Amino acid sequence: PAPPAALATHGAATTVHQRSDLVASERDRDVEGPISLRSHDLDRLDPEQDSGTAAGAAAAGPVSGRRRVATDLAAFVGLNVVGFAVFVIRFGGEQSLVPILGDRVGMTSTQLGLSIGVITLVSLGLLPLLARLLDAGWRRRLLIPGMLVAAVAIALYPVADSPLAFGAVVVAAGVGAAVGGIVPGVVLADVAAPGRQGAAMGIFRSTGDLGAVVGPLALGLALDHWGAGAASLSLAAVAGVSALAYLALVRSPKSSSGV
Repeated sequence: PAPPAALATHGAATTVHQRSDLVASERDRDVEGPISLRSHDLDRLDPEQDSGTAAGAAAAGPVSGRRRVATDLAAFVGLNVVGFAVFVIRFGGEQSLVPILGDRVGMTSTQLGLSIGVITLVSLGLLPLLARLLDAGWRRRLLIPGMLVAAVAIALYPVADSPLAFGAVVVAAGVGAAVGGIVPGVVLADVAAPGRQGAAMGIFRSTGDLGAVVGPLALGLALDHWGAGAASLSLAAVAGVSALAYLALVRSPKSSSGV
């Protein structure tokens, strides 16, 4: 029989070997974890590719990556269209076109200020509900109806021939645009690449500022040359086109059908 010292040495060596195997297996599992997640993402983004093998995953990766970049770029364009429209509605509509048309139907400055104030109060009151719906994945179901309501209400500006009726359509348009306008910033955070959120938000806000400049000028020219109907329909078209742009360009992730 082996001496006790030899047995002790053999047992210690066996224990060390087992521990080294355990550490190696844990290390391998840590390394394989992200790889398996990436493979799963590739399958989800490009289900037509056979990524069950290493060759399939290698073939799917570049194609899926290009599709993802194209999808995110289209979404970014769609979000900027909506941002532009929201600022046109706010600065070209509420702050420029609405006071002129309101004066034509006999709306006083107090009534106009009350209408704008109601828009702000209703929008603030809706914020908790909108936040819960956004957390639940609602994107299209907020933006599309909101912008369409704004478009219809704006188209009714020339038809509203009393201060009360005009104030009602102004409030409807403002609240609809506010509900739809809260969505792009949330979606932008989802599609912007890590480390580029600042640049994406800067471009988004600059596009909005462009709408704030172009909106009053374009609507003022339309009002002077073609009348209130043309100016109102032009603004309504901006709201409607922004909803269509979002619907066409911003795709819903498979994990969230509410976007």
